[in-house]
Amino acid sequence: MKNENFFKKNSKYIVISVHIIAIILISSFLNKFLIDFKPFEILSKAIIILKPFIYGFIIAYIINPAMNYIECGILGRISFLNNHSRLKRFSSIIITYVIAIGFIFCISWFIIPEMVKNIKNIFLFMNNMDRLYIENFLNENVFKNECYQYISKDLSYIIMKFIDKNVSVIAETFMVTNSSSAPVFNKIIISTMGFASKIINLILGFVIAFYMLNDKEKFTSKVLKTIYVFLGDDLTNKIVKIVKKSNNIFERFFLGKIIDSIIVGIIFFIGVSIFDVPYAILLSVIVGITNVIPYFGPFIGGIPVVLITMFTDPVMALWLAVFLFLLQQFDGIILGPKILGDSIGVKPISVIFAITVGGALFGVAGMFFGLPVFAVITTAYNTFIEERYKKARKESNKKEEDKN
Repeated sequence: MKNENFFKKNSKYIVISVHIIAIILISSFLNKFLIDFKPFEILSKAIIILKPFIYGFIIAYIINPAMNYIECGILGRISFLNNHSRLKRFSSIIITYVIAIGFIFCISWFIIPEMVKNIKNIFLFMNNMDRLYIENFLNENVFKNECYQYISKDLSYIIMKFIDKNVSVIAETFMVTNSSSAPVFNKIIISTMGFASKIINLILGFVIAFYMLNDKEKFTSKVLKTIYVFLGDDLTNKIVKIVKKSNNIFERFFLGKIIDSIIVGIIFFIGVSIFDVPYAILLSVIVGITNVIPYFGPFIGGIPVVLITMFTDPVMALWLAVFLFLLQQFDGIILGPKILGDSIGVKPISVIFAITVGGALFGVAGMFFGLPVFAVITTAYNTFIEERYKKARKESNKKEEDKN
């Protein structure tokens, strides 16, 4: 009885005390949790664990247009397969995989070994060049030229100083030396394990992509249902509308730009092969890959191409620069518009802004992805503004009708 009376009389104080103790415990727990909590570390670990699924999604997204074309445009003409949709889907995925893996095999078998050989020859050439030979080479072939009459004499000293500091370091990086064999052996083991891990993740990515493509309608339906449950009809419809537009932008831009860059690389390879320019494969790959970057890509790729050629033949480097300029004009005026059209729908000033900001934040990848990402953000913003504008106009018209 006494205990009951005590609790009744002091119930307020007991409740307050319990709350204070609970607050202290929760605060100490949160303090400990926040100190030990490392979101970026957790995120990086999650990305490492989910890499096969990330690869799978990327692979599925890339080859999905090709699979759709094979499924609908080619296999769709076969009446038997039209009556067996699962078999048609399976066949289209297999055919797409065979083409994709064959393309990767051709690159690995023919292009990459030749590129490695070209790179090795370049650094062997640079490593074997004596300092005096380089200086004479520059003086005889470059600085005596009329175009360089007004160039300062200090430029020769600056170039030679740069070569002395960097060429030997670069050459040592690419050439195997006899010294410090143990660290080299350890690096080889670590590199081999990392490469094996990437290959395994890539293989798993292809397997996951197969199942994603095979059941993409079911997968998309489940995602949409989940969004509908949590966000409702109106917001989900807006999200679906933006995602469809964004997907259309990404597909048209990436596919068009890749096809355009492959054609530019092939034309450049044919041109340099006719004129017997050294390191033709390496230079063509550089031109083709950098051409993917809008506006700035041709300049990024053209500078190293001309510089590499200048070391072997300065006159040929000059003609190569002219050929590159003409090729880029052809690409910008004729080839690019034919393939890409108005695939992005972004003004030139916005393109330059997107590439500059993307490059500053994320490097070369940012320069490539900056434009389509900016186009998606612009599309989402324009859709939002259009929706708000229509809603505001309806409300304004309704108020005017009510007044009347």
